[in-house]
Amino acid sequence: MNRIGAIALTLIITLCSLSGCFGGDEEVDAEPPQTQDTELNDWNVHFAGTAADLPTCDAVTNGRLYYVEDVNEFQVCKTTGWETIAIQGADGMVGADGLDGSSTIIMVAGSTLCQNGGNRFNIGLDQDGSGTLDTLEIATNVEICHGEDGSDGAPGQEGPAGSDGLRSLVVTNPFSVGANCGNGGVMIESGVDLNNDSILDSNEVDSTQYVCNGANTNPFSATNKLTSAGPADASFGCKAGGMVVMYGLDNGDGTGVAANGILEDGEIDQSMTVCSTWSFSLVKDIHPSGDGYPLYITEFGDMLYFTATDGVHGYELWYSDGTPEGTSMLLDINSGSGSSSPKDFVELNGSLIFSANDGVDGVELWRTDGTVTGTYQLEDIYPGPDSGNPTGMTYFDDAVWFMANDGDYGYELWTSNGDVSGTYLVKDIFIFDSNSSYPSNFEVYDGKLYFTASSNDFESLTTIGREIWSTDGTSAGTNLLTNLNGLDDGVGAQSPLVVFNDELYFMGNNGSYGWELWSTNGTEEGTSMFVDIHVGSSQDSSWPDSFLEFEGMLYFEADNYDNGSELWVTDGTPTNTSLLVDILPGFYSSSPKHLTVFGNHFYFVAFDSSSSEWKIFESDGTSVGTELIQGLVSPSSIYSPSFVEYKGEMYFTNVDTLNGGVELWKMHTTTSITHNTHM
Repeated sequence: MNRIGAIALTLIITLCSLSGCFGGDEEVDAEPPQTQDTELNDWNVHFAGTAADLPTCDAVTNGRLYYVEDVNEFQVCKTTGWETIAIQGADGMVGADGLDGSSTIIMVAGSTLCQNGGNRFNIGLDQDGSGTLDTLEIATNVEICHGEDGSDGAPGQEGPAGSDGLRSLVVTNPFSVGANCGNGGVMIESGVDLNNDSILDSNEVDSTQYVCNGANTNPFSATNKLTSAGPADASFGCKAGGMVVMYGLDNGDGTGVAANGILEDGEIDQSMTVCSTWSFSLVKDIHPSGDGYPLYITEFGDMLYFTATDGVHGYELWYSDGTPEGTSMLLDINSGSGSSSPKDFVELNGSLIFSANDGVDGVELWRTDGTVTGTYQLEDIYPGPDSGNPTGMTYFDDAVWFMANDGDYGYELWTSNGDVSGTYLVKDIFIFDSNSSYPSNFEVYDGKLYFTASSNDFESLTTIGREIWSTDGTSAGTNLLTNLNGLDDGVGAQSPLVVFNDELYFMGNNGSYGWELWSTNGTEEGTSMFVDIHVGSSQDSSWPDSFLEFEGMLYFEADNYDNGSELWVTDGTPTNTSLLVDILPGFYSSSPKHLTVFGNHFYFVAFDSSSSEWKIFESDGTSVGTELIQGLVSPSSIYSPSFVEYKGEMYFTNVDTLNGGVELWKMHTTTSITHNTHM
């Protein structure tokens, strides 16, 4: 073989470093290819691009050595033709193993910033490979706080088992490198567990957040990106809840301190606001050419039941699952165009008890299990075509209690356990023939059922006007609490009773102060006027009504004369009882009614300052947080329960201003996401 020396070939490998969480690798241009001569003169080695480029192997080329580029080998011309020459050197030494990479670790710890407790998610790279996240390895954190505990209410009578409520679920999962996180991170999904299986299914996810890993391994570097999340401020108008997620470098922008691990206001570069607000929609146009007038809306057995008319039948028993196709008449109790007008629904041992008129027996006691065959008259209290008129049905002591008239004793106190044999008159409170005591305003308190009723003193032959009574469930245990207004036929108590601060509050009148706010602990000596809102004589009354306990406070309607009938509040002390807001300024009255808690607000109907129409108002319990949110509510709806929470939405009777008619509506959430860039 001709002169062949050692030929050195060098492979240059350019290593590119990662440039960070949000930067890309810089491309390094390869060096331009070297221009090669067709003959390497120093070693008498010739060059050929491919084997096809080799010249003819003959006497002229005999002994020449060629490097063939496409197969990276040498060939020499011999008398026998072209022959490949093996000149590969020995294998080099095996290089040392590279360093192990770092893992991203997420650790959950108790929150130190949440007022009511919660969890703190610490996220960072495990630089020392210890399997735990040390303090200096924490790159970012997320606080998820518990809500504030409400004050304990007074123990109530145990009611029938209700259907399970829906829960909100939050699920965290590692997230690999992708469009949302350049270096991976954690995906946080939240939503309502609609099928109640304790698993957040994909169709139940309402919100998805990403907490991304940073590429810089120094958590206190000024180039480290921080994330902070918290509830949306009231100025965003997220009435159904909201969250703001903020991002930025820990670089000390504005008045911030660089590399202190805290995202300060001036360091915020971007933010994302997830905002939920309330929307209103028609459930179904029950009476397309008129008013459906759905009233007495009540939840029972995973459905809503109410009375309504479709224009063909009268006012009958309807049900709804919250969808148009799931809203229909259950039974035409008073067949044809007549109305059975079912109302006063109350659940009892798996059935719904109510009053209805079948057109034959008058208004009597009925029950339903939610099926056509399971809907029937329970008892004809006033036999024949006359009506027993059972009214004010209330659950107490595993039975329903109400006022009814059997034709012999007038309107008195009755009860029913859901069977014919268990339906009977408890006590004839007003004992003169068919005179009536008209028991009403039932409320369970301290193991007894309290109500207002009229009676008489058999010995003095005087009439005791409407006062507070109580029953332990027996005739002998049904007694007058106190004769607040001692005058003959003087009325001392009326309006709904409400339990608050371990006492019973009501509208009372002892003949000296007019109708004012009173309270009782269930004893005669523990019954007294709580506060004189409309100060003056017996002719001056504040007429307290429409009570609601909300977040440890009692809200109600009252008239102090100067402001008309408006929304008041008390913490249970006379000195802290005051007007919350004057919705209709001056002497005019907004007359707030049907206060109902829903979510973290309460809702009610009232007149607003621009019209004499009933509108829906929302309140967080403060003056500035009480505002008009929707109109126009049907006037008829204020005579029945106006708002009912069902499957995380609120249902009510509303006027369809677009298509006309009074129909079934619902209030539900609409969520929007807004991205903002901060300069």
